[in-house]
Amino acid sequence: SGISRRNAAEVLTSLTDEIVDALARDVPVRLTGLGTFTVLHSPPRCVRDPRNGSPLHLKARRRVVFRPGALLRRAVNE
Repeated sequence: SGISRRNAAEVLTSLTDEIVDALARDVPVRLTGLGTFTVLHSPPRCVRDPRNGSPLHLKARRRVVFRPGALLRRAVNE
């Protein structure tokens, strides 16, 4: 591909750092053709421990969600 492994690793690390920084600020990241990374906020809730049935209280949290783009969906489904 004309790029060294070292340069490719630097580019990939830089891209990953930018995505992480944007998501930490609640900014969605759209990679055209690939998909979109967004942060969803989950409210606190009560659940049951499946091992013993005791109630557990989960704290509110933020989670990262990836939605694939049309090109990626088409490529995978063909």
